Amino acid sequence: AALPASRDRPFDSQVYANLQAPGPMNELNMHFKSTLYWAPFLARNPHLPDCPPFQEKVLYKITPRRYVNQVQRHIEKTLMDTFETARRSRFTTHWNRTCNRILAELVDGCEEQHLRFVIEPELGGRQAGQQAGQQPVPHKHKHHPPPPVSTAGKAGDEAGPMTPEEVHVTALGKLFALFPNLEGYPLNMPYTSVDDVCAAVLRTGMHLREDRLVEYACAVRVVPYPCRVLSVWVYMALLQRSAHER
Repeated sequence: AALPASRDRPFDSQVYANLQAPGPMNELNMHFKSTLYWAPFLARNPHLPDCPPFQEKVLYKITPRRYVNQVQRHIEKTLMDTFETARRSRFTTHWNRTCNRILAELVDGCEEQHLRFVIEPELGGRQAGQQAGQQPVPHKHKHHPPPPVSTAGKAGDEAGPMTPEEVHVTALGKLFALFPNLEGYPLNMPYTSVDDVCAAVLRTGMHLREDRLVEYACAVRVVPYPCRVLSVWVYMALLQRSAHER
């Protein structure tokens, strides 16, 4: 054990190494000037080598976009294959391409909404980082869906680029207009492996629906952070179709 010096002790700028046998703190001899119990650790003692502190410089390397795209495609393909395999013994899995495209619009803004509504309030109102996709310093949370958003605007607001939450609400409107009997939600997790992503989706139990008229939709978005830290969003949906629609 070593105790750093402080202003309330007479040995400022010195660290002492404990020479006593391990034991409860209340049984330690705290006479730091006694060489039987404590040894000065820094270079002021001529018999000990100088041990300057050393801290490597932390470098945040940009995650290559090509790597991100490869991971995203790999997750999406493996996830859909795993989902189909889990249902193969009972039903054939049908994927709705129209719903896939709309879910892709939804999942694109999930990370930015999460940063704005979850991370930023936890940081006391401080900016949570750069815009999602521009690789701010990592700060990960597991399995947080984006919070509900409101479509109400302020009176007198001029038309301009839509915010991520407005895009989300618009895409949800498209979904429910086309597929009123839709169920689904997004999952968010730090990327560790494709198997972990597939396991998280299967834990939702969506593949267990016992109905031949069910269709599915899936969209994957991978958001990069420095040093190949990745945030994975998976938006899964289940569409209950009536018999005459098939």
